[in-house]
Amino acid sequence: MPRPFALASIAVPCLFAAAFACAASGVTAAMPAARATVDADAVDLARGCWIRHVAGQADGRGTALLRLLPDPERPGWLRGEIARVGDDPDQRLQLWLARDGRRALLARASVRDPDAAAVPAVAAPDPIPMQTPPGAIHPTPLLDQAGWTRLMLGGSDRVAFVRSARKITAVGGAVGRSAEIDYRAEAGPPIRLRVTAGEERLSVTVSGVAPASGAPVPVFAGQRDGCD
Repeated sequence: MPRPFALASIAVPCLFAAAFACAASGVTAAMPAARATVDADAVDLARGCWIRHVAGQADGRGTALLRLLPDPERPGWLRGEIARVGDDPDQRLQLWLARDGRRALLARASVRDPDAAAVPAVAAPDPIPMQTPPGAIHPTPLLDQAGWTRLMLGGSDRVAFVRSARKITAVGGAVGRSAEIDYRAEAGPPIRLRVTAGEERLSVTVSGVAPASGAPVPVFAGQRDGCD
């Protein structure tokens, strides 16, 4: 009779171990799903129309517009074009954000497909002229729009980004919802893209592109302008 007792004494811990393994696997599976939800919520917070006003004139003339809305042909992406007053449409910079939060893209206006392979630059870009403002220590880029676009893209027609390992700020908070996502370039120079979105403000910066300075370069900063 001792054998059935021994088998039972072994079977009970095994059942507990199996149950624990199933529970653990369920928690592990739930974690990526929860993270994906946070990522999607963060990107959705950046959706909308945004305007940058003349400095010091919040109700005055706009100097830049960004309509970051779902692309009709690729609903898995938000697509926006940074349009500045008096600029050349062929030199406008496009911003694409995958709605699952995993990828992003900066591209010239002529690029329409965020999933297409980038076209390598056929030659090194011309050097960007620099200036040193009075009282400044480091020189800063002296840019027309074409030079600004060239700086953002490092001489290519596009830069594809993937979400970096940096933790995303959770969507929520006592003051109002906000979120921040960091991306890194998939290939090429170590360019980083940061999107900081709130209910009424949006900021997009890149780093790793400006010579002689590690400071982030603003791509766009503005306030919500009432579309959906």
